[in-house]
Amino acid sequence: MDPALQRIVIEKLEAEEKAAAEAAAAPRKKGRPATPRPSGWDYLVLAALEGKETLAKMLETPAAGSGRAPLPPPPEPPEVPGIFARQIRVRGFRGIGPEARLDLNPGPGLTLIVGRNGSGKSSFAEALELLLTGNTFRWVQRTAVWREGWRNLHQGTGACIAADFAVEGEAAGLTVSRAFPDSARLTDEGETRVTRPGRQAQSFEELGWSSALAAWRPFLSYSELGSTFDAPSELHDRLAQILGLEELAEAQKLLATERLARRKALDEAERGRKALLEALAGHPDLRATRVRVELEGESWGLEEIESLLGSAASRLQTDLSALHQLAAVRGPSAEAVAAAVAGLCDADERLRNAAGTLAARSLALAELLDGALRFHETQGDGPCPVCGRDGALDAEWHRAKAVEAAGLREAARGASEARDAGRRALATARGLLAGLPVAAFASASQFGLDVAPLMARFEEWNAALALGEPGASADPLGQLSTCAQALESAAGPLREAFLALSSAASAHLSQAEDAWRPMAQRLFEWLPVARRARETAAPLASIETAEGWLGEQGKALRSERFAPIAQRAIAIWAQLRLQSNVELKDVVLEGSATKRRVELKVAVDGADSVALGVMSQGEIHALALSLFLPRATQPESPFRFLVIDDPVQSMDPARVDGLARVLAETARDRQVIVFTHDDRLAESVRRLNLDASIYAVTRQENSRIEVQPNPDPIDRVIADARALARTEGLPPAASRRVVPGLCRHALEAACQKAVRARRIGRGDRHDDVQVLLESNSKLSKLVALALFDDAEKAGEVLPHLNRASRDFADVFKWCNSGAHEEVGGDLMDRIGSSQKLAKWLAGQA
Repeated sequence: MDPALQRIVIEKLEAEEKAAAEAAAAPRKKGRPATPRPSGWDYLVLAALEGKETLAKMLETPAAGSGRAPLPPPPEPPEVPGIFARQIRVRGFRGIGPEARLDLNPGPGLTLIVGRNGSGKSSFAEALELLLTGNTFRWVQRTAVWREGWRNLHQGTGACIAADFAVEGEAAGLTVSRAFPDSARLTDEGETRVTRPGRQAQSFEELGWSSALAAWRPFLSYSELGSTFDAPSELHDRLAQILGLEELAEAQKLLATERLARRKALDEAERGRKALLEALAGHPDLRATRVRVELEGESWGLEEIESLLGSAASRLQTDLSALHQLAAVRGPSAEAVAAAVAGLCDADERLRNAAGTLAARSLALAELLDGALRFHETQGDGPCPVCGRDGALDAEWHRAKAVEAAGLREAARGASEARDAGRRALATARGLLAGLPVAAFASASQFGLDVAPLMARFEEWNAALALGEPGASADPLGQLSTCAQALESAAGPLREAFLALSSAASAHLSQAEDAWRPMAQRLFEWLPVARRARETAAPLASIETAEGWLGEQGKALRSERFAPIAQRAIAIWAQLRLQSNVELKDVVLEGSATKRRVELKVAVDGADSVALGVMSQGEIHALALSLFLPRATQPESPFRFLVIDDPVQSMDPARVDGLARVLAETARDRQVIVFTHDDRLAESVRRLNLDASIYAVTRQENSRIEVQPNPDPIDRVIADARALARTEGLPPAASRRVVPGLCRHALEAACQKAVRARRIGRGDRHDDVQVLLESNSKLSKLVALALFDDAEKAGEVLPHLNRASRDFADVFKWCNSGAHEEVGGDLMDRIGSSQKLAKWLAGQA
C-alpha cells in the first residue's frame, strides 16, 4: 500500500477514535443519543487496504475486530529523490532492431522527438514505459496477437531495454535495464535491474517508485489520450487513479463484495423464514406452533428448533429414503430375461456341437496334462502317480508334455470358446438382479411391508440359476438349456412379487408423508442455510460501517486532492482552447460504486452544456492532456520527466500553438519529452520562438534507427533529396522523377511557413489560415500567397522569380514538372538551387 495514503488513513482513523472517546466521556444531552459504531470497523478498513487475503483472514475470526490492539503508528513517507532521463537504449524491441540510443538533456526543458509513422520513435516511448511500469497502455487491453508481436523482425535475439537517469543530489545517477531471453514473452519474463555505482542493486519498491508510478504515472500515450473519456465510470476511475486514491476505491470494492455476498445469504435465509412462517400459520400440529414462536424471535431460535425436531432428522431421512427405494424397485424386465435366456440357449447349443469332437477330447487331454505338469512343478522328479513307473516324471518329460499340452489347447480352441460363452451367459443371468437396495429390504418390516412372497420368488430364481452352475448335473450337456427354461418360468412370478412390494411401499409412502413430515423436511433443509447466513452476517454492521467510512473519506480526499488539479486543468484548457467557443468551468468527481461519473461543466458561448456532446475529438484530446499534466507534475512525484506520445493528432492549428505554449511552460521545472509524427508542433515551437531541443528519428534498412538533431523542415527535405540522389544502385530515371517531388515539398514548406508567419502574426485565425493553405495547394498558388499574399496572382509568379534570379524561375519550373517528365541537368545543382529558392521564399513573411 502507498505509505503516504496509509498514513493519511491511519491519522483519520485516530481522529475518529479520539472523537468517539471524547463523545463518550462528555455529559449526555437531552434528546436522541448518537448511535455508536460497531467495534472492529476501523481494522476492517486497514485489512481491506492490505488486500483480499488480509480482509478474509480478519473476517474469519470470531467477532471481527473485537479485542484488538491499538492502531499501528502511521508510516513515515519515504524520501524519494527526483530523477531526470539521461539516455534511453533499445535493441530488438518493436520497430528498433540494432541498438539505438536517444540522448536527452537530464534537466527541465522541452524535447521534441519527430519522426514519420513507422520510423521507430514511439518504440523509445513504449520501451521506457514498459521498463518502468511492466506494461504499456497501448497493449494492456489488447488481444494476445498485439502483445506477442513485440520482438523486432530484424533483431530476433538479444532484446533489451535500458535507461540512464540523473538523480537529484547525486553525481552518479542510476541505470534501469531489462534483458529478455530469446524465448520470452513481453511481460512474463526478463528481470528488471536497477544499478547505482557504489551501491547494492535495489528494487522499485526500495526506491519508492512502485507507489509513485501508481500515483503519478509520467506516461501519456496516444491510446490513453484517446480513451480517457470512453465511459463515465471508466473516466471516474482514471481520474481516481490519477489522484493516487485507487487503493481506497479497491478497498471499498472488497468490502462491498463481502457485504453483498453476506447480505445475499442473509436475505435468502430471511425469505425462507418468511415462507416457513406462512406455512406454519394455522398448522394443526402442536410442534408447528412451537417452531413458529422460535422463528419469530430475533435470533430465529435455530438451536431450539433443531432440539425440538430432535434426532428425528436422521430417522426421517432414512425412513423416507428406504420407502422411496422400495417404491421405485423393479424386477428384471421381460426383454432382459428373454435376452439372458437366448444367450444361455445359444451357449448350450455351442457346447452340444463341440461335444464328442476332437476339440472336446483335446480340451480334456489338455486339462489332464496341465494337471500333471502342475503336479511335477510342485513335487519335482519322481515316479508316475498313476502307473507307479520310476523316473517317469523328469525334466525331459516335462518339456515334451508342455509342448503336447500347448498343441492340445490350440486344437481345443472351439470347445474352450463354447465353454466361455456358457460362462458369460450365466453371468449375464446372474446380473439381472444386481444393485437391489438390500438395506431397504431389511427395513421394509418397519413399515409393515411383507417381503416374504418376494423372498420366495428370489429362492426360485436362485434355484434356476444354480441349475447352470458347473457340477450341478452329472450330464453337463443340456444343463444351460435347463437353466434357461427354469429362469423363464421363474421370471414372471418374480416380476409380480416386485410389483406387489413396490405398490405396497408407494401406498405406505403416501400415508407416511403426512402434513407434518413435509414441514419437518423443509425445516431440516432451511436450518443449515440459516445458520451459515447468521454466522456470515455477524460482522455485517462492521463491514457496512467500514465501507461507508471509506466512501466518505474517498470522496473528501478526492475533492481535496483534485481541487488544485481541476484549477490547473481549467487554466491549461484556457491556453489550449484558442479560438474554441467551449469554456471549461469545472471538473467534479461524483458518485460511487456503479454510479461513478465525472461532471465536466462547460459553457458554449456562455450557455451551460454537456462537455463531450459539444467537443470535437481534438478538444477532447486537449481536455485529456489538461487533466494529465497537473497530475503528473505534482511536487510529490519523484519523476521529474514526462513522456507524451503523439498529442497533436486531431488538433487544429490554433490548438497546436496552445499546446506548444503549455508544454514549454510545463518544461520550466520538468523534463517534457514529446514524441510526434506531426511537424506542426515543431513548426509552432520554431515560429513562437520557444526554447526546445528537436530531434529527428529515421528508420534505415533492417530496422536501424538513427536519431539526429532535427533541422528546419526545408533543410530536412533537401537533405532527403540529396541522400536519394547519392543512393547507389538506384536507377537514374527514378532519381530524376523522385528528387523534384522532394524539392517541391521544400518549396511548399517554405511558402506555408511564410504565409503562417505573416497572417497569424497580424491576427488571422489559425483555422482560416489552414483552410487558405489547403484550398490553394498548387505550387504556383502557394508561391503567389508567399510573394503577394494573394493566390489569384499565380500568373505573376514566374516574372517575379525571373526578376529576383534566373535560377529561381528555372528551378520553380523543374520542381513543378520534374515529377511528371524527366528533365536534364545535374541533380545536385538543381537541389542546391531549390534550397536557395526555398530559403528566399520563407523569408518573404
